[in-house]
Amino acid sequence: MKRIRRPQQTGLDAYRRAIRMADEDSVHEVIAHEGPGILEMGLPYVLLAARWRLASSIRKDMRQHALLDRSKGTAVPPVSFWDPYERAVRSEQLRILLEAIARLSLEARLSLEDIKIVWAYAGGYTDRQIQSGWTGWGLSSPTPSLVALRKRRQRALEQIRSAVRESLSQTGLKDRM
Repeated sequence: MKRIRRPQQTGLDAYRRAIRMADEDSVHEVIAHEGPGILEMGLPYVLLAARWRLASSIRKDMRQHALLDRSKGTAVPPVSFWDPYERAVRSEQLRILLEAIARLSLEARLSLEDIKIVWAYAGGYTDRQIQSGWTGWGLSSPTPSLVALRKRRQRALEQIRSAVRESLSQTGLKDRM
């Protein structure tokens, strides 16, 4: 069986493909750390380096968060999935969140596009992936710019946060969360 060889990619081609396939910030961090020569090593290498860079930054953030909690002297209790109280509070939090989103949607303060942007971002999609999937998801045209997507997400999240805070203050759960 004869092997089919692909044409060599240039660094710019590898960069463009990597940006489409991975988190843009991670790719830029890899290039900044390793230099532009890493792009000549091939797309799989760049993607793997970007993935590890992202995992490393998440791990560092988690460690910093844990250190800050320790430095404040607040003990972070381990969360048990089997604890009935914890499960009840979590399900109540989820119910409040979903009710707040539904209420904002019914009051026309939050559009279907805003909800999709927030859920897609929470699901791990990058802004570029959300932008490229815009029409495929059946959302209204035209596709917004990356800046507009970020602003819409920030505005939607702030509306959701304020609606949840309002619901929590009415239910008295605020002190338990």
